[in-house]
Amino acid sequence: MDAERAAVRIFDLIDARQIGQAEGALETALQKFPDDDSLRAAEALIVMRNGNYRLAKAKAVALSERNITKPKAVNALVHVLQNCCCWDALAATYERLKPLQNERQISENLVQTYTRMGAYAKVQQAAMQLYRQYSDPKYQVWMVQAMLAQVPADSSDHILLKLSTKLLDAAVLTEKGHIVPSTVQTYVDVLAQQGQYATAVDFLLSGRAAKIGLLATRLEALARMLQKAGRVSAANAVARYLWSQESDNWASFTIYKDTLVPAADIDAGEGGGEASALELRGPAPEMRTTVDCTMAHHSLEEAVQLARELQEQEESKHPNKHRRGPYLAELDLLHSLQSTDMQARVIAYVERFYRKPSCYLDISTFLTPTIAASVYEWSRSCACAASRDEVDVHTRRILGLRCLVGSWEETPAAGEPRALFCECVEAYQSSRHLSESLAWSEEGLCDGYVTVALNIALRCYAADKTSPDYSYLVEGLDLMSVVDRRMNNPTWLIYAVCFANLLGLTERAALHQLAFKNVQRDTMAHVGYWPLLTGLALEDVANWDCWAEDYYSLQERDCSLLRAKVFNYTSWPAMQDVQRFEAAQTNSLYRWQCPANEFTSALLECQTQKDVKESLKVRVEGLWAAWERLSVAGAADTLIDNTDWIVAKSVVLGNIHSATVQQLTDSLVVVPSRDWQVRRSRQLLSSIFLVHDLAAVSSHREAAVQASKSRKGKSARADSDSAAAPVLYSSRLGTPSASVEYLPAVQPLAGVLRAYVDSLGEVAPEAASATAELRTYLKSLVADSEHSAGAFEVFLYPQAYILSALLKMAPAAKLPVKQWVADVRETLETAQRRYESRSWSALATTVGRTPVPSARAVESINLAPDSFTAKLEAEKVHRIVGYVSSLKVEMGAYAR
Repeated sequence: MDAERAAVRIFDLIDARQIGQAEGALETALQKFPDDDSLRAAEALIVMRNGNYRLAKAKAVALSERNITKPKAVNALVHVLQNCCCWDALAATYERLKPLQNERQISENLVQTYTRMGAYAKVQQAAMQLYRQYSDPKYQVWMVQAMLAQVPADSSDHILLKLSTKLLDAAVLTEKGHIVPSTVQTYVDVLAQQGQYATAVDFLLSGRAAKIGLLATRLEALARMLQKAGRVSAANAVARYLWSQESDNWASFTIYKDTLVPAADIDAGEGGGEASALELRGPAPEMRTTVDCTMAHHSLEEAVQLARELQEQEESKHPNKHRRGPYLAELDLLHSLQSTDMQARVIAYVERFYRKPSCYLDISTFLTPTIAASVYEWSRSCACAASRDEVDVHTRRILGLRCLVGSWEETPAAGEPRALFCECVEAYQSSRHLSESLAWSEEGLCDGYVTVALNIALRCYAADKTSPDYSYLVEGLDLMSVVDRRMNNPTWLIYAVCFANLLGLTERAALHQLAFKNVQRDTMAHVGYWPLLTGLALEDVANWDCWAEDYYSLQERDCSLLRAKVFNYTSWPAMQDVQRFEAAQTNSLYRWQCPANEFTSALLECQTQKDVKESLKVRVEGLWAAWERLSVAGAADTLIDNTDWIVAKSVVLGNIHSATVQQLTDSLVVVPSRDWQVRRSRQLLSSIFLVHDLAAVSSHREAAVQASKSRKGKSARADSDSAAAPVLYSSRLGTPSASVEYLPAVQPLAGVLRAYVDSLGEVAPEAASATAELRTYLKSLVADSEHSAGAFEVFLYPQAYILSALLKMAPAAKLPVKQWVADVRETLETAQRRYESRSWSALATTVGRTPVPSARAVESINLAPDSFTAKLEAEKVHRIVGYVSSLKVEMGAYAR
């Protein structure tokens, strides 16, 4: 079999996802044809498919420098270069292929490559060459896109912005150009960016703008441009026309309300020169219309009247299924008017739409304690009245309870919340049978009772900030053992995770069900990562860190793909969104914490020195990049926290925009401060680099010994002396004006270990004081005065594992490693005894949280045997005892 046939067979196996067989066939073929380009391209592709992007990138870049022409080999090489983000090599490959393949197609691929790498100036140049050669108008659109991508987001007079405007007007939006909705919208956007609102209005009225899409889309854009141009009456008339045509369109109502300016306040010049009608021209009747500007409204009272007229139209058009738009708009307008009719209209809205799942969310913005109480009374009166539909009764009752609890500005006296909590639990228990016929994946019909009960528990817990009532958290968490369909209700899952976190526990099953993925590793750490760390669910922590690192490592590829897709769809606002997203991810607070976290969690699987060295070898570049980013002055302020707080706010009953909901959210979802996170990451990184340097010195000395054994005499000594010095990082961390801070468990030994490392292992520094400091620190973790395991748990992870790695690498011949190991083992044994005897409380332990719960608060937490919370605590203790036992075994191995 020749090389080409072997390569074809291997590529077919790869396409069939039979990677194992492809690897075997490749190994056999390379023995016969070690220099064949197709086989080497297949090798790079297999390496990438196996997840080793670093090695695949190196192989592909090397191959790109060779004159590969076979189609399958070229396709494989291009695929690997794209996925490994080797843009310069890919561009060079396309340039080389131009004379050999379809030049136009290759040139277009080159444009896409420059787009994916963000080199928009090169995109502009390449698109210009393509247009000169082929006169295809789509290349002019590419030129516009490339120029706009180079314009800063806040610029209004950039030269490329002006050039793009002229090119769109004179070439793209003509009969010979490329008039499609995206190019029309782009022209409106660039005019608005430059403040040329009058020009945008004239364009939107012209026939060329008809291709922007549906007439409603055009009218909405026209209303916005008129508003920005200061022609508020005309803008209001257009928005009124649009809202009257589609009363459920909230965007048009928003513009309509925002342009309700009293006639006396409108500029006299505008009033005199304003046209009485606006004519929108177009090639087809459905694209044309005329708006009477004299129909503009100027007061909220007129708007309320219009809303009621639209309600009447809605009732006549859809007598059996009313849409909420005009009714909700009326509430919004009355709220702005501070009308005394508000309470009656809210009750009317509730009576009409209480069956809608969104009903509470609709009215939550307008609820006052008085209105909420009236809704609650309405729900109780309906429940008392005879009704054939039991589900209907419960639906009203749940809405009333939501309104009542959500309107609490202060938590009532202890009796009322307790009674309501019990009422909700009893009502849920009595209504469970109504959901028996539902599919297993659906939420129960009366799950709202439990949601209200959880909100009551949260409010009662957070009522006293100085002495929170943990008993309500326990009761709320214990509810999870008596409800049906727990895993189908995201709100319950979030409450279970957060309540457990506040109690120092981890609800692993709920977190597994929430199953955060991809970008959620960056945005949902407050509900995902920190609760795992609080309860020391280290296997799950390791999985989170691994998946987060995978997400961040593929970010360059993913963002490049986003750039290309948005570029092809010709959407300038979307391109700006991609640029903002990429900036937010590049400067993400969690992104730069991830390398240290991921290495630390990888230590859970490292049993030997070799394991630690291999782990450091593949991660040291990322760790150093993280240190450089986090050591920048004011790093805590320059990093972006991408946490999605809207998700957390949405589970709290109340006006989502209010200070009360914000305070309750802060009490429910507790996250260490930004400064604490940055400081912890720096301590972790500096300690990891100390591990790295000990490993590097150890390898250096082993290499020197091997070199001295291989030869004898002076030449051997010369080889040993001339051996390359290891790359060390600890000496590069600090500055003369700022000392390096290590983890508290590592800090006592840092000076001794640094002295040993700086001398490349030649010096045996005096370590008595370091040994005493370490012993003092370890004893403080298990002091008799400690009522809680909190201090020890902070030490256990990540500090104990970093300390274990240091002791693996430290030379027992020159440093008192055995004594250090004995002190650590003694601490671990004391802790294990306390956990097993339950003389320590594993509840309300904190991670980076201040203030720490008092002994009295912790002791007041009572768990019923076999309760849901008690089981979570038992699981936590069992996990910790397992980790402690494992560390003791490792420490025993060092002491031998």
